[in-house]
Amino acid sequence: MTKRANGEGGYTKRPDGRWQYRTRVEGRRVSGSGRLQMEAKAAALARAEVVAPQRTSDTWADLFQSWVAEPAASHELRPLTKDLYAGA
Repeated sequence: MTKRANGEGGYTKRPDGRWQYRTRVEGRRVSGSGRLQMEAKAAALARAEVVAPQRTSDTWADLFQSWVAEPAASHELRPLTKDLYAGA
């Protein structure tokens, strides 16, 4: 058997005869199981798509401006603070 690459994950055969595949996606552990090794890997990778957030091209400034514009944010901030943040 050849060595897998770093971060590729690993297989374990469970006592019930099924295979379990474990790996890390975006720093979070993800696992899946199946009757065959490839089914276990497919289950884990399908779960990884749900766990891993989709990256956006927004900058911190864009996210901050959208947060300040939200109505909920205006209730949590004092008027002067909101004016200072809006000008930033």
